[in-house]
Amino acid sequence: MSLAVKKRPAQTGADPALRTALRDCLGELRHNQSQYDLEQDPDLIEACIYERSALLCRYRYLLRQARQQETAL
Repeated sequence: MSLAVKKRPAQTGADPALRTALRDCLGELRHNQSQYDLEQDPDLIEACIYERSALLCRYRYLLRQARQQETAL
């Protein structure tokens, strides 16, 4: 599993707190990927997979919010 983020939030129109939340979420995704790569226990691997899914949902939500803020300007 690779963590490739194709689109980045716009740096001009988005709220600074929203940009921070996006950056933090990406950091958590990277950390989750590192854990997944190192984990050997099947239960903990499954936990990493579920956590990644939740983080991706949160990232998509934050990205959508940032885009809405951009279009509102």
